[in-house]
Amino acid sequence: MSSVRNDRYIQLWQLWVDNPYRTLREKLDLIEVVDFIWGYLGRNIFKGRFGDLSDWVSWAELQQFTATETPDSAWALFIARVFQELRPPHIIELLLSAWDSDRVWGIDRSAYLRQLGFLVEPESVEEDDDGHTPDTQFSLNALDEDVINSFIDMVGSEDSDICEKQWGTYEDTQWQTDMKGGVLSCELTSQQLFEVIMLSNGLSGRT
Repeated sequence: MSSVRNDRYIQLWQLWVDNPYRTLREKLDLIEVVDFIWGYLGRNIFKGRFGDLSDWVSWAELQQFTATETPDSAWALFIARVFQELRPPHIIELLLSAWDSDRVWGIDRSAYLRQLGFLVEPESVEEDDDGHTPDTQFSLNALDEDVINSFIDMVGSEDSDICEKQWGTYEDTQWQTDMKGGVLSCELTSQQLFEVIMLSNGLSGRT
């Protein structure tokens, strides 16, 4: 039996991956903002490698990343986990610390992350009757799924594979040159953006 607490996580996941209250335009705006804040600014903070991990976590906490992981995958796991806790003000503060060559803006990095709740499992999570717990780690890739679900709603559920492939192809190609850095200021509607993306490889949607 699922608890009320666990149901909240299920509801949160639903808002991330298939939010009926956001338009396609708003979902694309969100991808742009997230990519800049967490993808660009965030990765300017964490642009090191596994050898830098001890600067961010205690030696005891290192075991959580090194027990079953290679150095590269341990660093990737750390990045994925830490991005769950960072909000825009935290990223700005850590950037100031990273750029502060004179160490005036001193931050104890591991203590800073612990204060944000890093590596602390939510106490509200409960096991169900089968011993399962809800996933509390929200991947930023869920935003792509949210966009794809808008496409599916606009063209029909039977074309879900086409929608997923089309968005993936567009995001890796034309998005980088035509929309990235400009989608927030463009005047296209959700319908127009949908048509631009679906027609980018010669495909058309049914509305």
